[in-house]
Amino acid sequence: MVDTIVFIGEIMGTAAFALFGAMVAVERRMDLLGVLLLAITTAVGGGIIRDLLLGATPPLALQNPFFILIAVAVALLVFGVQLRKNLAQDGKFARRLYALAIFGDTLGLAVFTVTGVNRSIALGYGENAFLSIFVGVLTGVGGGVMRDVMASRIPMILRREIYAVASLAGGVLYYYLYRWAGEYIALFCGAAVIVAVRTVAVRYQLNLPVARSK
Repeated sequence: MVDTIVFIGEIMGTAAFALFGAMVAVERRMDLLGVLLLAITTAVGGGIIRDLLLGATPPLALQNPFFILIAVAVALLVFGVQLRKNLAQDGKFARRLYALAIFGDTLGLAVFTVTGVNRSIALGYGENAFLSIFVGVLTGVGGGVMRDVMASRIPMILRREIYAVASLAGGVLYYYLYRWAGEYIALFCGAAVIVAVRTVAVRYQLNLPVARSK
């Protein structure tokens, strides 16, 4: 049951991450290859870096291209919509698409963070709290950072809303609940915390303090 829920969440999260990546590429007026690359990078980049750090090679995303194919399908859909409708000028449609992406992105962040921690534990690094939590957060935010760097933007986690902090909170909770209460409770509690923190941050536009120069 848990595996099925996680798998569905991973599919939705992958699609949402790919949607965000493709939308950034469209915003940057990239060609079809650029749209595809940013969508794929956002969707599976964090997981690939995680597996490389943990010595699990080849990375899961490259062993089974299922999630990459999902990202490709989403990217092609966004590119096709862009050809028929200018997303930049159609403000109402763009806002709806962005709201959908935010919802899916939040779910994806939650699922990929907790599964990232779980992946570390499954590979035998469960006694190393820092490593397990770090790779969990990296799984959740790594693809987005790579996307923004490729698009010549300041990474979103460094400039708007509470994103990496939400991932960190959920990762910490998952790690310790996993040890004390088991995988099932840890999964839902860790993911729920991330969704709750992100939802509140987006709803009320909460941000961490910003360094300002005089």
